[in-house]
Amino acid sequence: MSVEDRGSTFTIATTDDDLDADIPAETASDVFANARRRAVLTCLRDRDSTMEIDELAEAVAAEEFGTSREEVPEDRFERVLVSLHHTHLPKLADASIVSITQTNGVHVTGNAAAFEVLA
Repeated sequence: MSVEDRGSTFTIATTDDDLDADIPAETASDVFANARRRAVLTCLRDRDSTMEIDELAEAVAAEEFGTSREEVPEDRFERVLVSLHHTHLPKLADASIVSITQTNGVHVTGNAAAFEVLA
């Protein structure tokens, strides 16, 4: 993945019936302790369609820094994108809170039970 290229093929999807299982309290408290992971789930919950990973990174950065997605500085976007790719999305996937598939890009699907925890 090239963080310089905002036109990547990574995509984020928001629904998957396979992820509707309950999340154990210990897992939820560990995962939701991090503000960036909470922001990822908030962005996924608020979307009705597929997002590219760069769109998710922009949305998370905008939420974190209190600005619009268009005003997110490139260096902040890159830091968020790298941390999502290397840290936060894998942790969310390991906890079965998101599902990541790599067919024609990387697709991330949020767990409906995780969205309920955010409510």
